[in-house]
Amino acid sequence: MATVIVEEIGLNEIVDFLNDIKATEFLDKDVWEAIGEQLLIQTQKRIDAEKDPQGNAWTPLNEKYAKCKAKKVGEDKGMLNFSGNLRNLLRYQADDYGLKFGSDRKYANAQQFGNPKQNLPARRFLGLSDDDKKAIAEELKEMWENWLAENN
Repeated sequence: MATVIVEEIGLNEIVDFLNDIKATEFLDKDVWEAIGEQLLIQTQKRIDAEKDPQGNAWTPLNEKYAKCKAKKVGEDKGMLNFSGNLRNLLRYQADDYGLKFGSDRKYANAQQFGNPKQNLPARRFLGLSDDDKKAIAEELKEMWENWLAENN
């Protein structure tokens, strides 16, 4: 699938806790899909806001390219929304063991990490912000409480 993947979800404390209390049955595909949905929503919001996961604004487009893009597109759709494919084609794959999240667009790597040969600065859109972690933790807490109620 993805040319860019967020490293192993990043919620190690929660996963370690669930493993410690032997709740591995809880960590199934449904849980990882719920996390994937949260990442999808949060990453699309971040692309719309033109900020990296830490809340830093992306480097603006160079003036020459911005003018060219404005002529082709006709309206300002944002830096990574020329066609909308990068934002709208983010994907995740979940199974009982984890989650992969990212984009299979060929230019996703260049946007995420930059490309010095093309004078393209990194515009990180993938990763976990503190808000992402909070939203995922809240989702997990609710799912955990429901799971406990059903399994006790």
